Amino acid sequence: MNRPLPPFPRPIPADQVHVGYVRPAPGQGELAPRPTLVESYRLGNLRVWSDAGQAVDLLPRVETEPNLPMTEPSPSTAELVEAPSRPTAEPVEAPIHLVFPANTLSPCSDKEAEAHQWLRTVVENRGVDWTPAARWSPSLDWAQPGVAIRGLDEDAMLLLAVELGLDVWLRWDDCGVRVRSGDETLAWLPAARVSLREVRPGCPLRSGVDDFCTPWGGPWTGQSRAAWVMWQRHRRMLVTALGCGVCHGGEVHQRSIG
Repeated sequence: MNRPLPPFPRPIPADQVHVGYVRPAPGQGELAPRPTLVESYRLGNLRVWSDAGQAVDLLPRVETEPNLPMTEPSPSTAELVEAPSRPTAEPVEAPIHLVFPANTLSPCSDKEAEAHQWLRTVVENRGVDWTPAARWSPSLDWAQPGVAIRGLDEDAMLLLAVELGLDVWLRWDDCGVRVRSGDETLAWLPAARVSLREVRPGCPLRSGVDDFCTPWGGPWTGQSRAAWVMWQRHRRMLVTALGCGVCHGGEVHQRSIG
């Protein structure tokens, strides 16, 4: 059951993501450049759901060699639960392949939503064992839903990738998370060791905090109306990929003019 919406106006929470249309203040640097597709696969965070609907977050850490032992957590990752890079603690048919729609990192578009639906349809029609998955940038600039495929060997996965028109996908096994591709120049990129983190099921715009986010913009000027539209698109993108245990994707109203 959805909670009642909080009263507006209220301040923007300090932990809420600043979406890409907000220009940095003077002296606070420039907007970060968009990553390449391969960089987004290697450096993005991942979420994998089980058949029972439980989820775990994978936070990859790129190493210089495929099988280096995991290093001690830095202060920025002190909250992570260090664990072997296995798909689950239970017996599982490794590897797990993480597949996302072929895209140009434009996950807010209707075309992206159609591509994701088509991906799920193809996987279901092939009788493949799959569960939902998602990937997103640590800065929450973008997020994308996908599927986690179990029980396919490398050759079978390559054939499916060709059918889906994929340039790259991810393989999660005992060595960590590795970018896979039919392109031989990408086939042996180093694996990323992963730390496993319990999912925080709250607001994705606030990194899982169990409280509402606050809309940007409003009905006052042309710029505020544009900010409102862009904020809504960004919220929809994150909620679609990661879910929200606070509003469950329900409607959020603009702040009133009065």
